[in-house]
Amino acid sequence: MSKWYFSLPVVAFLSFATACTFDQLEPVQEPDICNSITPTYSVDVKPIIDSKCAISGCHVSGFPTGDFSSFEGMSSRLESGLVNKRVIEFKDMPPPQSYGSGPTPLTTAEREIFKCWLADGHPEQ
Repeated sequence: MSKWYFSLPVVAFLSFATACTFDQLEPVQEPDICNSITPTYSVDVKPIIDSKCAISGCHVSGFPTGDFSSFEGMSSRLESGLVNKRVIEFKDMPPPQSYGSGPTPLTTAEREIFKCWLADGHPEQ
């Protein structure tokens, strides 16, 4: 009788452990917002840059890592992929240490505008 009590939990455990090992969820496809918007620098991106990037002490004329207050000023950073890397991949622009006294982080919608703009070849107009 004691063998029966011992083997029942083992059989139950093995049944449950193997029952779900082959189940897989289908990946959720997020809608691609870039299919519905075509942002340009002058209309969509510049207002974000003016409020979050090209502020006093950061990405303005004379700033060592680029003047983003004009399309021409940021063109070398666009061509090198640095804007994509910092804004989309690393998500570290604007830098977190500036939040207390400087700009707020990019919202999801603002980051999506950048993503679509960059994916579309970063048109100026």
